[in-house]
Amino acid sequence: MEHVKSVTRKQKTPKSKDKVPSPHYSDDTRELIKAMMDECRLTMLQRKRLNEFIERGESFPPLAKYEQPASTSRSMKPARSVVDPKQIQVNRKRTKLKIIEMGSYERDNVKPKPGVDKACQKLKLQNIMAFGTEMTQHSDRPSLRGKSPSRKISSIDKRDRFEELIEDINDRCQFLQDVAELGQAEKYKFIMESEIAAKLAAMNAIDPTRCEEFKKQLKLPCTFRVSVKNKS
Repeated sequence: MEHVKSVTRKQKTPKSKDKVPSPHYSDDTRELIKAMMDECRLTMLQRKRLNEFIERGESFPPLAKYEQPASTSRSMKPARSVVDPKQIQVNRKRTKLKIIEMGSYERDNVKPKPGVDKACQKLKLQNIMAFGTEMTQHSDRPSLRGKSPSRKISSIDKRDRFEELIEDINDRCQFLQDVAELGQAEKYKFIMESEIAAKLAAMNAIDPTRCEEFKKQLKLPCTFRVSVKNKS
């Protein structure tokens, strides 16, 4: 029994000639080391030496001072500047006298520009659009309070509007005559008569006397009656 135990012990004990397996770096570790070398900006010689250690499976040796990367040598902390406590300014409230001396209460000499009469500008633009010229008379300008223009301009506008209404009615009468010759008067009769009635009502609001005279002269190819009420 003792002989068997001694034999088994001899079998379990490793021989001195057997080689101990060397450590092996995994692929992830190799990629991590490569990324760290790129980040540290190592020289070609340093990279070559580290790759040799990786291939042999040995641990990395500490770098000497002359072998340190350029990034670490450059990034040196600057020396702290000594600050005199007497030069430190404490935030304090300013006195009124100090504020006055700084000129905070002084006002700037700003002169406002003269205001623009918007009513006059509006009337000027209207005259240019209507008559093609500017009305330079002082009586034609409205006041700053926004009063209506002079009676002269209003009478011109009314006369022009009255003549426009007469032309519109004459056009519609001519249209009815042309349609009647083609035998289609009944198709457009109601529409034209309604529009003519509206035009006559607008003419009566401008000048009732002239409107009555125009109604007497008005002749249509069909039976047409328009009732216009005079203003009281």
